[in-house]
Amino acid sequence: MVSYVYTVKELLEKTDFKSFTFLHYYDEMGEGITNKIDYSKGFVMRTPDNDNRVKNPFRPLSLVVDCFK
Repeated sequence: MVSYVYTVKELLEKTDFKSFTFLHYYDEMGEGITNKIDYSKGFVMRTPDNDNRVKNPFRPLSLVVDCFK
């Protein structure tokens, strides 16, 4: 049985998106990264701005990535 393991970045690099930006994620050391989200581009519920579970301390809940065509 062959098992393929890809990172999200590797998967996105195989798409037709011209660019992508990781906004909320955890890095290799387990550090939460929370870049500002422009909610005028679309509403994301599972973020510290909209979900009390991760407001204090402010930390990522879900992976948030902006992808551009």
